[in-house]
Amino acid sequence: MATTNFSSWSNLLVTNSPALPFNFTDTNAGSFLKRFYRVLLHGP
Repeated sequence: MATTNFSSWSNLLVTNSPALPFNFTDTNAGSFLKRFYRVLLHGP
Protein backbone atom coordinates (compact mmCIF):
# COMPACT_ATOMS: atom_id res chain seq x y z
CA MET A 1 0.00 0.00 0.00
CA ALA A 2 1.15 3.55 -0.63
CA THR A 3 0.11 7.07 0.33
CA THR A 4 1.32 10.64 0.14
CA ASN A 5 -0.76 11.93 3.07
CA PHE A 6 -1.39 9.01 5.52
CA SER A 7 -5.16 9.49 5.07
CA SER A 8 -5.84 7.60 1.86
CA TRP A 9 -4.01 4.35 1.10
CA SER A 10 -3.87 2.66 -2.32
CA ASN A 11 -3.13 -0.99 -2.97
CA LEU A 12 -0.06 -1.38 -5.15
CA LEU A 13 0.04 -5.17 -5.21
CA VAL A 14 -2.20 -7.97 -4.00
CA THR A 15 -0.83 -11.50 -4.28
CA ASN A 16 -0.80 -14.89 -2.62
CA SER A 17 1.78 -15.29 0.11
CA PRO A 18 5.20 -15.08 -1.55
CA ALA A 19 8.30 -16.55 0.03
CA LEU A 20 10.04 -14.20 2.45
CA PRO A 21 11.99 -12.03 2.15
CA PHE A 22 9.74 -10.30 -0.37
CA ASN A 23 11.10 -7.47 -2.55
CA PHE A 24 8.90 -4.95 -4.33
CA THR A 25 9.89 -2.03 -6.57
CA ASP A 26 7.46 0.85 -7.05
CA THR A 27 8.07 1.88 -10.65
CA ASN A 28 5.86 4.99 -10.17
CA ALA A 29 7.75 6.33 -7.14
CA GLY A 30 9.42 9.06 -9.21
CA SER A 31 6.02 10.59 -9.95
CA PHE A 32 5.61 11.73 -6.33
CA LEU A 33 7.47 14.27 -4.21
CA LYS A 34 6.92 12.07 -1.12
CA ARG A 35 5.46 8.58 -0.85
CA PHE A 36 5.05 6.29 2.14
CA TYR A 37 4.51 2.53 2.17
CA ARG A 38 3.05 -0.17 4.37
CA VAL A 39 2.95 -3.92 3.97
CA LEU A 40 0.20 -6.16 5.35
CA LEU A 41 1.05 -9.81 5.80
CA HIS A 42 -1.76 -12.25 6.53
CA GLY A 43 -0.93 -15.63 7.99
CA PRO A 44 -2.89 -18.87 7.89
